[in-house]
Amino acid sequence: MARQEHLDGIVVARLQGIAKRHAGWTEPQGDRRADALTELRQVGGDRGDLMAQAAGLLLGFYPSDHIAYEHHRIAAQLVIDAGADVSRLEHWIQIGAKRGERARSSRGYFSPRKDDEG
Repeated sequence: MARQEHLDGIVVARLQGIAKRHAGWTEPQGDRRADALTELRQVGGDRGDLMAQAAGLLLGFYPSDHIAYEHHRIAAQLVIDAGADVSRLEHWIQIGAKRGERARSSRGYFSPRKDDEG
């Protein structure tokens, strides 16, 4: 079982990386969007549970006023549109929020906000 969990974690990480690479800071359109969805489906296959994990962790990690939130939201939407099991999203959003809070409370973590100057 531990081996399968490890392999699933690799798939989740790949899905997040692909989604963030395609997301940019604006919603991808046309061929760019189609390419993103195709690549995500190739990696995620029929694993809507892993796609939900990837999307939920992206959505939950940053609070909505963080400068990186919009990029993560766009990336998560791509994973959702590629076939995430939306019934599992809320669970993973909560876990992502806990992980983000833990990371931000770590010593030396810099957390820029959208309204920060300069």
